[in-house]
Amino acid sequence: MAVDVPGLVSVIVFYVCILAIGVWGSRKSKKVEKKCSGSKSEVAIIGGRNINILVGIFTMTATWVGGGYIMGTAESVYSPTQGLVWALGPPAYVLCFFVAGLFFAKPMRSKRYVTMLDPFQNRYGKAFTVTLLLPALWLCVPFMVLSPAVTVISQTLPLNQTSEHAWMGHLDLEVAGKWVDEMLLMALGGLSYQALYQRILSAASSVQAQISCFAAALTVFIMGIPSVVIGVMASAADWNQTAYGLPPPFERGDAGKILPLALQHLTPTWVSVLGIGSVAAAVMSSMDSALLSSASMFTQNIYKTTLRKTASERELQWVIRIGVLVVGLAGTGLAFGDDSVFALWVLSGDLLYCVIFPQLLCVLHFQRANTYGAFSGFVVGLLLRGLSGEPILGIPPVLLYPGWREENNVIRQYFPYRTIAMLFSVVSILAVSCLLNLIFEHELIPQSWDFLQVFKNKNDTEEDEAPGSFEEINQVLHTKF
Repeated sequence: MAVDVPGLVSVIVFYVCILAIGVWGSRKSKKVEKKCSGSKSEVAIIGGRNINILVGIFTMTATWVGGGYIMGTAESVYSPTQGLVWALGPPAYVLCFFVAGLFFAKPMRSKRYVTMLDPFQNRYGKAFTVTLLLPALWLCVPFMVLSPAVTVISQTLPLNQTSEHAWMGHLDLEVAGKWVDEMLLMALGGLSYQALYQRILSAASSVQAQISCFAAALTVFIMGIPSVVIGVMASAADWNQTAYGLPPPFERGDAGKILPLALQHLTPTWVSVLGIGSVAAAVMSSMDSALLSSASMFTQNIYKTTLRKTASERELQWVIRIGVLVVGLAGTGLAFGDDSVFALWVLSGDLLYCVIFPQLLCVLHFQRANTYGAFSGFVVGLLLRGLSGEPILGIPPVLLYPGWREENNVIRQYFPYRTIAMLFSVVSILAVSCLLNLIFEHELIPQSWDFLQVFKNKNDTEEDEAPGSFEEINQVLHTKF
């Protein structure tokens, strides 16, 4: 396949501009951070907790509308084996942000955590890219609709049984479990991303963090619509009328690249350049958040508290930079392992949903959860998920749930096995925690058997208190837009 020279040039120019803006922003931030309260490493991680609502909404949207969201949604709609009903990203992320705003933003922000791992330690021991992305992707839609290679959309509706590509897709009862599993994985698994809490914790107040989540639910959904339309246009296109030719992308195994291919072959060159630039902006906005999130958790919750308790602020900033580099190289290597953007997108949240989400849910909303319960929940969730297998990684399943099938010598599970692992993890955390609480409170076994000293520490320390009603009212009155 020939290289799209204009698209390549536009991406290079865009990333050079981003690099220049990053250097300028780094120098300017050194002056701004002097006015911020907190350490330099904290300012680098959560921006001094003074982000206003509009910037918070834009940066949260830019973080989540990434390459996986845009290209994965288009891939799902285009693929004849999936279709629109399997484009789970937009509705799942709407649910994710509403749940985050209702149940997670306030407890995380009101206790002034720095990363999403802080509550575990306490209990158990971008506007520029969005402004470029929004008009550029929407601008591609009308040119794609008017492309001579695209057939009339009514001819591709599933009502027309002679259509080669039914872009609406279909949802049979026997695969409904898989649909529910992936929907919940993307919606609730997204609540376990440090990138989400980095935006929440950088807000000026817990009220502002909640408002940003609710608003981002709408903007993220809107940003997914162009990808859906592009996927529909690509499925309706006669690729023989384009320079790409036949067979179409799906038959060549290029379904994961359908969005850039559609931009290149179904739009004018200048529109394609803008579209590719918007995709690059989406990738950059999400990638930098993911890199900083991973590096900040390692620095704040492992390096600073365990490896080097006496580390200076300058040392911590260098650890963050090295962490960004290491995580970036690891992510780049992983990206070469599979051709499906959607598959990598789902896989990235898999263990977070099965293992981390139950821990986060219990540590924030169940006061009786303790270290023993958390450990048992971790083992149960990880064990059940591992025994269920993973085709992408070539791991065969040991536990075969109802409805499993063997396709091309690969066993695939159609039962919501991820959700089962998540629920059993939650039950295990609560059951073990409550059982041991009962045993030690009634002294049914000697206190000396508490080898983790969970209950001794529990009696010696007090829980952090949430802000009182007066502080909440003050936060509302001083919310910055």
